[in-house]
Amino acid sequence: MLERREINSDNFLNLFVDTSPNIVVITNGKKMLYSNKTSVDFLGYSSLEALMQEHDCICDFFENYAPDAIVKQMGELNWVEYIIERKREENRVYMSKNGKIHIFRLHVSEILFHEQKIYSAIFNDITELEAQKERYEQAIEGSQIGLWDWNLQTNEIYFSPRWKQMLGYSDEELPSSFSSWKERVHPDDLVNAIEAIENNVQGLTPYYQCIHRLQHKNGHWVWIDDRGKTFFDDNGIAIRMVGVHNDITRIKESEAKNHFYARRSAILLEMPSLNEILSESAFMQRALEMVEDLTHSLVSFIHFVNDDEKTIELVTWSHRTLENYCHAVYDTHYPSAQAGVWADALRQRKAIVVNDYPNLMDKKGLPQGHAPLHRFISLPIIEEGRVVMLCGIGNKALNYDDQDLETLQFIANETWRLVQRKRNTLKLKEASELLLAQSRNAAMGEMINMIAHQWRQPISVIAMCANNMLLDIELENINKDEFQKQTHDILSQTEHLSSTIDDFRNFFKPNKSKELVTIKSVVQDALKLMQKSFENNNIEIRLNLQSETKIEIYSRELMQVFLNLLKNAKEAMEQNPSLPHWISVHLEETKEHLIATICDNGGGIREENIHKIFEPYFSTKSEKNGTGLGLYMSKIIVEKHLLGNLSVSNKEEGACFKIKLPYM
Repeated sequence: MLERREINSDNFLNLFVDTSPNIVVITNGKKMLYSNKTSVDFLGYSSLEALMQEHDCICDFFENYAPDAIVKQMGELNWVEYIIERKREENRVYMSKNGKIHIFRLHVSEILFHEQKIYSAIFNDITELEAQKERYEQAIEGSQIGLWDWNLQTNEIYFSPRWKQMLGYSDEELPSSFSSWKERVHPDDLVNAIEAIENNVQGLTPYYQCIHRLQHKNGHWVWIDDRGKTFFDDNGIAIRMVGVHNDITRIKESEAKNHFYARRSAILLEMPSLNEILSESAFMQRALEMVEDLTHSLVSFIHFVNDDEKTIELVTWSHRTLENYCHAVYDTHYPSAQAGVWADALRQRKAIVVNDYPNLMDKKGLPQGHAPLHRFISLPIIEEGRVVMLCGIGNKALNYDDQDLETLQFIANETWRLVQRKRNTLKLKEASELLLAQSRNAAMGEMINMIAHQWRQPISVIAMCANNMLLDIELENINKDEFQKQTHDILSQTEHLSSTIDDFRNFFKPNKSKELVTIKSVVQDALKLMQKSFENNNIEIRLNLQSETKIEIYSRELMQVFLNLLKNAKEAMEQNPSLPHWISVHLEETKEHLIATICDNGGGIREENIHKIFEPYFSTKSEKNGTGLGLYMSKIIVEKHLLGNLSVSNKEEGACFKIKLPYM
């Protein structure tokens, strides 16, 4: 039997370095035969003898700290026998010092000494190394990075558990092989990924990087940012490639959403201009095509709902639906009660989303020639508590989601809004044209009265000359000079009548295009038409017409405005016939505008009326003398047709109207 004293011989101690940083123990499996200074210090004893007096086996200090821990008894085997029999690559021992657990990697070897089998056990303290490893693994886990290590010589590859977890697999489920990666790469990405790997292995690139998709265990695709580096031996041969996988699916989805939102916003911004240039039907079909593109749908429709909400007006389908899918024949209007499940959006007054139409219960089916339905969204547009329109999309390859519903809601609401706005604009335009026609008719009547005033005197002169000539002939008292004078008077009055006809004919001639004219000339034409009326009412015209700049405008419309303002000023002064009356017309030019100001001393406009005078049919005159359209149409002409501004204010003696026109 080998004694401890024999182990302590100087010759034996020469086999060991007592100053080794590792714990070294010689044992027969049950008792310590020797333990170096490092072990004595670690276990807290002053000497080896003191240690051995209290403990036969170092295994007394082993802690059952973790599942992989080596303890004193491993089944029926002691710790040394267990290690020798199992032949594990790594055995771990946990021992405590000052309340801290230390981790040791344990190596055991058999030694034949004096024909007896003993064991040397070396305990390598890897506590700090394990702590670093744990911190590294935690950092990797926290960063959600998967590791891979590829031996290019043996083609063996290692995928970390996190690498496999990214794809929905446990560590045991997915083999660590190159095919596990290659078989899961998206077909559209595989060629680029292989090329990037080969370029790095051949040394053509300093690093390997490739963004590609890998198929998840559940079937969906995971976006991976794959990065790595090839290592070469001294001969330049690629021996190893190491890299990381980073799941960037959320980033890609965010990028895709941002791109989608940008496209959707661009479409919403484009719709108003499309509505202006397209017919109503063409615009709605274009809107349907855009919502199909955004939602990856194959069919779409817009139907209007009649006021009673009991009948539906079939308005339009998209071109794609009509050309490729829908060949059914419908009446233009039909009862909503007879419509299919898509009309539940009307009946229930909410959006209907169906992602499994074939298996849907209580559906009414589809008419002959209708497109087969797989999934669809039907959406009601509600205005002032009433469903006014139904809009729907269908047959997306995947299920419809909240983003699809939101997109349909945006496009459908904007379509309805723009269609109604254009309809209302057309109605306003028709009403405006009607009012303009009424205004011009009223002006025509006034012009006829002016013609009558203008012609009364010349006709009287002509009649008087003719009577005088007839009387001279009858009395045979013809004086050649007098006869010639009478004839010249008739010709002069005739020319005046002809000139008056030309003036009024020009007023009624419609403007089909803009003319390059001065404002001064338009004012002078208007004053010429009303000259006789002003003379008959003893109204002084004060002019300051210094503007000579030409602008491109509808001159006849502007003359109608001047005539309305001059006529109103004349009529205001007719109510105070005792005062000496005047009307002033002043033209001026600024950097941005030509300005015409027409003022009078007719007493002004009552404060309670001054904000109403541009409203249609508002008038302070009697029904016989006023239609209430003159000032309204004047403002429409100046601001809508001529892009200027017409305003009014009261001065000390009367009212002033100011017309500001841009230089165009």
